[in-house]
Amino acid sequence: VSQMKPAKYNPRKDLKPGDAAYEKIKRSLTDFGYVDPIIWNEVTGNIVGGHQRYKVLTAEGATELQCVVVHIEKPEDEKALNIVLNKATGEWEPVALADLLLCVPEQAPEGAAARLAAVRAAWQALAATAPAGLGLVLLPRQMACLWRAFPQTPPGLCAALCAADWLDPGLRRQVEQGWDCLVLDHYGSTESAFAGAVQCRCREGRHVRALDLLLEIVHPVTGRVLPAGETGELVITTLQRRAMPLLRYRTGDMASLLDGPCACGSPLPRLGPVLGRIEYAGQGFRVTHPRKGGSEERRSCTITL
Repeated sequence: VSQMKPAKYNPRKDLKPGDAAYEKIKRSLTDFGYVDPIIWNEVTGNIVGGHQRYKVLTAEGATELQCVVVHIEKPEDEKALNIVLNKATGEWEPVALADLLLCVPEQAPEGAAARLAAVRAAWQALAATAPAGLGLVLLPRQMACLWRAFPQTPPGLCAALCAADWLDPGLRRQVEQGWDCLVLDHYGSTESAFAGAVQCRCREGRHVRALDLLLEIVHPVTGRVLPAGETGELVITTLQRRAMPLLRYRTGDMASLLDGPCACGSPLPRLGPVLGRIEYAGQGFRVTHPRKGGSEERRSCTITL
């Protein structure tokens, strides 16, 4: 058992002696023996299936256990198998399950059907933990993965908030029309402590966290401050930060500030559409939509200043 590692991503609740489920597994092992072997990936050393049995057996003093050995090299394939093995019984840990649900990559040419089946299984289990409905915070590419897994509305989904990457307007329309689900957009960055501006239901821009951040728009080349409604580079000044304060920090994001109040009545300033990332070339620049995670793909768009 020293070679077996419980997978850190396993979405099952961590059982303890005295828990009803723990005692049930213990009685089953006593009455019927070890008839359902643990599944172990020899590549990573992770337990893929049987975490609860492993915990009970090792607590009872087991030092060797028969197991089913699998050889899975890709982490996403191992996680997909974990979901499928876990879907039938037991109690889920919602946060861990949500993380695992959203780990499936945007493109999965090998084993795509199995991975999408795993996503569906994980979603069904996650929805069961929230009878009042689910609101998701996720990357746009993760929403695209869910869209492929669920051509119709995922059971229990009421709203989605996209963050941490550029949200393709086409994907947003597709999801909202196909799922009849509200999709809101969030803007933030590591430098702004992630939270920056978020949409309300009116979706007339994103409301800025104005007590903490001052947002301005400048010309990408000259640095001249531009008025509301004009497109340029977004710069951030932090107002209350004591550690690593920022003064007109250039984000590299192409955007605009909106004039006037939102229809919701909020007096907060509003950030308009973020059009993409600015890439400088000589005396000029272009605006692109680089893929998250370091991909070399670049999709250019035309901006008139």
